[in-house]
Amino acid sequence: MKTTILENKEVKVGEWVCFSYDTEQQGKVVEIKGRNLLLENKKGFAGYYIGGTTRFLVEVDQCWKK
Repeated sequence: MKTTILENKEVKVGEWVCFSYDTEQQGKVVEIKGRNLLLENKKGFAGYYIGGTTRFLVEVDQCWKK
């Protein structure tokens, strides 16, 4: 799947979205798996649980676009 709906807006692979996991942060959508987004941040995500990882799978309902 190359698109999904987030807050009544279409989200495509390659776009950046925000989410809050430990702290508010952003990731680039690299894959859409049903209602989940595989996000990537080459600088690494922040936080206690996901800190330092460069990819993270998050539910689309936990994301928003600025």
